[in-house]
Amino acid sequence: MSSTSQTAFRLASRLDGVGFSDIVKIRNKIMELRAGGASVFQFEGGEPFNNTPAHIKEAMTRALEENKTRYAPSSGIPELRAAIADKVRERN
Repeated sequence: MSSTSQTAFRLASRLDGVGFSDIVKIRNKIMELRAGGASVFQFEGGEPFNNTPAHIKEAMTRALEENKTRYAPSSGIPELRAAIADKVRERN
């Protein structure tokens, strides 16, 4: 390798302490578990693995028609939080 190509790829020493992001660590752990034969659901990529149910599509359409296209508050939507709490309390 020539000295020119070596300097072109030298990284700043301050990057030595920079590690992988948490999402990369999670993905690597999933790959490790799967390689060991474990069945693991993978949610970090945000890719659904099932078809979207009709009632969800209808709710999405209503939300679009009502211009509800912004992020929800970080604390969540109170009605949704209450519905989830009820469901967990009653059926889980």
